[in-house]
Parts: sequence; structure tokens; C-alpha cells
Amino acid sequence: MLNAHLKSVPKQLVRSDQAGDWTYGKDGQLIATVVEQRFSPESELAVAVHELIEGYLCWRSGTTDEQVVKFDNLYEDERSHGHHGEYDEPGDDERAPYKQEHQAATHVERAVCHALGITWEEHCEQVKRET
Repeated sequence: MLNAHLKSVPKQLVRSDQAGDWTYGKDGQLIATVVEQRFSPESELAVAVHELIEGYLCWRSGTTDEQVVKFDNLYEDERSHGHHGEYDEPGDDERAPYKQEHQAATHVERAVCHALGITWEEHCEQVKRET
């Protein structure tokens, strides 16, 4: 079984301009991180679950965290220069090497928001405000 760990970290420790991140630690441990003290507890948990699901699915499909971060940074660089940027998140872009995994994780994130009593719109506003 995959060992998973959740943690909150300062914004500067997230490797791209996102609300959360995931990577693999020692012994293949999946580490999901969320920018600390930025969201309501409900949104923080929803982001953390998204990162866990996306990281697990990428692990299963063979997509590395380095590939994801490289694409995220490319996408954000293109967006800052007026290219692409039609999606709120890089993982929604057709070119994303983790598009399927990201979209599945977003479905779960939406379900977590619903279960915790916050609307998707409220959640997205918090995430946009803090990233």
C-alpha cells in the first residue's frame, strides 16, 4: 500500500504557483502539501484530497511529479506572456501530461466541498484569492 502524508507548508515551498503540490518522498511516500493558513479548513482539506488523489493517480500511471511541475511552470510562464491561459489550472490544458489524473482529482475535490458544506464557487474564490 502507498504511504501518504499530508502537510501545510509556506507558499515558497510549493514548487509552482498553485494552492497545493504533491511529490514522492523516501521509500515512495506520497507527500501532499497545501499552502498553510490560506484557506478555510474545508477548502484546505479539499485541496489536500485533490493533491492526494492526483498524486496517487499519477504514480499509478507513471507520470512523475517533475513532469507535472515542469508543465505547470511552462503553462504559467506562457500565461504571463499572454499565451494560452484559457484554463484556470494548467492540469485542464489538453497538453498536460496529467490531464486525466487532474480532472479525476477535481471531481473528488468537488465532492469533498459538497460533503463539507461549501459551494464549489466559494472554494474557488478562496483558492484564487490566495494563489
